[in-house]
Amino acid sequence: MNEESRAACYILLAQGLVYPHPTFADEFRQLVEVLSAGEDSGPLAKELDDLAAGLDDLETVPLDNLQGEHTGLFVNNYPHVPCPPYESAYREKTLVGNATAAAAHTYRQWGLEVDNEFADYAGAELEFMAFVIRMSEEDDQTDTMPAQKTFLTNHLLTWMPKFAADIQRAAKLDLYRAFGKLLGDFLSMEEALLADSAPKASTSAKILRPRPLPGT
Repeated sequence: MNEESRAACYILLAQGLVYPHPTFADEFRQLVEVLSAGEDSGPLAKELDDLAAGLDDLETVPLDNLQGEHTGLFVNNYPHVPCPPYESAYREKTLVGNATAAAAHTYRQWGLEVDNEFADYAGAELEFMAFVIRMSEEDDQTDTMPAQKTFLTNHLLTWMPKFAADIQRAAKLDLYRAFGKLLGDFLSMEEALLADSAPKASTSAKILRPRPLPGT
């Protein structure tokens, strides 16, 4: 995939984690259609078709059922949340851990911060990858590939493949099962794309301050 399509896929995946609102399906579909129309979306064609089919199914699903599915997967469930969308929850079995501080530190280096979420929230990490990819697109003199490799290796790949698999396992709606499959397959593609010179993953993230920061 070219850089434009890679960034678009990261944005699509981040959007898929948003709490469903009345226009959620229409906005999500637009992103799917844009990515599907790309000339090099072929490797993910099946996953995108399945995601579009899941969106079609929502026409018969009440919004509160969709919201309930989202809540049960990512926010609150008994006896536990099956897919907590935070790196520290997967790597450290806690919220606001080392990974939170490490992600926040990286964002600050790029002049970014996250609002109303922890820095290691899945959507924030995905949007950050889109941001650094687009930095290279917009400025030929800016090479963000090292930053992409470092963040992918030290953050996304340490937990999101398991997160994606958990979504596929726990989801009841086809939309979220297709979303989990797309997330997992896309990360595998990214790992292969950036593997040649990717740095080794850190075994533990360096703590700057053990507190959550506002994010993008």
